[in-house]
Amino acid sequence: MVDRQQLKEDIVAHKKLIIKYYPDRISYTYKGVRVVKTPHDLWIYHELLWELRPKILVELGTERGGSAMWFADQIREFGGRVYSLDKDPSQRVVKEYPGVEFITADVSDPSTVDFVKAKIDDEPVIVVHDANHKTVYEDFVLWNGVVSIGSYFVVEDTTDELVGRKGPLVGDTLSAVKKILKNFPNFEVDYRWNKCFLTCCFAGFLKRIK
Repeated sequence: MVDRQQLKEDIVAHKKLIIKYYPDRISYTYKGVRVVKTPHDLWIYHELLWELRPKILVELGTERGGSAMWFADQIREFGGRVYSLDKDPSQRVVKEYPGVEFITADVSDPSTVDFVKAKIDDEPVIVVHDANHKTVYEDFVLWNGVVSIGSYFVVEDTTDELVGRKGPLVGDTLSAVKKILKNFPNFEVDYRWNKCFLTCCFAGFLKRIK
């Protein structure tokens, strides 16, 4: 049984150390492309994806494209593919990659959801939100129906709010998660995936249970 309060306190302590010693965040690369995720979260994603084996991963927020490549390589073995969406492709350095379709579109636009839905058959789908952190709840309202029962809508960077981090790209992501849980009883937090302290996704693995 996860001691959620202790987990929260430990994550805050570790995150503050990261911010102190790596003020520009920890930046890792995958095949030469920056991936703004901790290696601990990438390993958790590896375990989650191997267990879930989704056929479709929808990535909301592309940035440079490194995480889309990483996700594609993780799920290719069982026939999965990635749709990576961002309305501003100017930062993306990856033009194309096997198993990835890069889509230039606003993830907060309902027509974008319809566009992606039209590409998906009756296939297991997971959605990872790492787009505008100020619109997490609104984006969830649009995208939650895409998530398969038993799969996840993952909210990134909830720990920024935990430690009081500020900035133009920082939003009240953890508050958005709480609002989601209040208004969408068919989703719950799966704390199994919060087993690494150096996470950016505390309470962010939202599992669709019905």
